[in-house]
Amino acid sequence: MGKSIVDDSSISLDSLSCALQDYIKQGQALIILDGLDEIPVSYQRSKIINLVENFVDSYIQTPMGTSAFDDRYLSRLFDNPSKSGGNQLIVTSRIVGYHVAPLAGQFAHYTIRPMNMEQMKDFVDYWFFRVHQCILDTLDLSLINQGEIHDEALKKELEKNRTYRTS
Repeated sequence: MGKSIVDDSSISLDSLSCALQDYIKQGQALIILDGLDEIPVSYQRSKIINLVENFVDSYIQTPMGTSAFDDRYLSRLFDNPSKSGGNQLIVTSRIVGYHVAPLAGQFAHYTIRPMNMEQMKDFVDYWFFRVHQCILDTLDLSLINQGEIHDEALKKELEKNRTYRTS
């Protein structure tokens, strides 16, 4: 965080904060909250869940312009989250930890099957390729290989995490 995607130069936290706020207001942000179950104190987790739910209610809408807290039946009939084109939110959690304090409202839930290291690396390659393409399309740039720099760093981090968890 704090690095420019285009030229890898440092960005001030104030500039980064302003840019993120602008992207959110314009409906062009992908927010990833990783490890909801890893918040150790239940009241802190409840506070974070409340902040996430307020954020979703204010800044994330379905293609029909409804929030995840609007009528469940109607939004299931008409909305496809992958077609929203606005802000997107991904919250990750282990299954057991999530059920202790789940998000309220109508959120799509997915369970990811276990992956070996090679599958994780393939996933990271594909993820960064797609995100990189979307960024280039949004910014109307034609840069090459910027995504590769970032996906290699993430793959190294995954390898360290795997080693740490198995030791």
